[in-house]
Amino acid sequence: MPTIIGGEWEPRAVAAFWSINAMGLPLVLAMLGWLSWTTRRAARWTDLIVYGLAIVAMIAVPRLCLDLESLESLPVPYVLWLFVVGMAGLFLTISRWLWPQRAVNLGGLLLILVAPALLVGPLLTAVSQAREAAKRTTCKSHLKQIGLGLHNYHETYSVFPAAVTGEPDVSWRILLLPYLNELPLSATYDQTKPWDSPVNDLLSKGRVWVYECPSNTHHRDAAGRFRTDFAMLTGKGAFGDTSRTVAIDDITDGASNTIAIVEASGLQIIWTEPRDFDVTKGPIGINLKGASGFESPGMMSSYHTKGAYAILASGHVQFINKSIDPELLKKLTTIDREGTIGQDF
Repeated sequence: MPTIIGGEWEPRAVAAFWSINAMGLPLVLAMLGWLSWTTRRAARWTDLIVYGLAIVAMIAVPRLCLDLESLESLPVPYVLWLFVVGMAGLFLTISRWLWPQRAVNLGGLLLILVAPALLVGPLLTAVSQAREAAKRTTCKSHLKQIGLGLHNYHETYSVFPAAVTGEPDVSWRILLLPYLNELPLSATYDQTKPWDSPVNDLLSKGRVWVYECPSNTHHRDAAGRFRTDFAMLTGKGAFGDTSRTVAIDDITDGASNTIAIVEASGLQIIWTEPRDFDVTKGPIGINLKGASGFESPGMMSSYHTKGAYAILASGHVQFINKSIDPELLKKLTTIDREGTIGQDF
């Protein structure tokens, strides 16, 4: 199933996966039995169509059931299963083509089923790991751009952007757009109207890739608006303290010891929405279990299995392991209390 918060599987995805395979496995075994034992005719190329249609259906149905945005969202075990089914059908058809009067025995049938998995399993695993590593690199790159944008904003105004400004509330993600090479998009946002007003709601249906982590494949909500994976820490004494503006000199802990922005995919924030994470109210933790598979109430949540990324006030992007001491993590959320962070996190 698609990887979700904390690297677990969402129950609905698990149910769909097993129901599809419960229907598909007897069908495949029936086709294999029909070709190997019942018939005594040479195989035809049209026999491959049956397997082709089965594979297409087994790819399409999960995407429709799970609302996946791309085939990359399909898990490696499922892709492996599709490959085994396809190769088994192909090998068996070729066998019946070359030796139409020779039935395939049980040992041969098992070899046909197992051989593709043994050959391709390690390859698919390696490809999946490489693909996820590339996504993590892109995620980190997006955060670096945001960190650079924060400091460019600070250079212009001598303070960092507040988490929320104006009346009605305007998110820091809107204020930072000109510093992320998104000036035309920034100009289309009407700061005199609420973020979810018709004119601004239309903007939320446009995608700003830099506010997303590609490891997350569920960025659209039911209304077609795009979510962001990143949130600013707010609350008294935090980087995004809404009671005052924060400049680099106000961070007495040191900019490298203060978290500014975090991965928070589980909060499911629309990218134009003036909502972030209040460190004085929400639970301090990483990849905490939520009400559903795609939600997490904690301060940090990501689609990476061992932790999540954070932007420090210095602009540096740091991966923080979910096993970090909660007390240390709490210290890192404030700008004026002693805290340290090491490369091991």
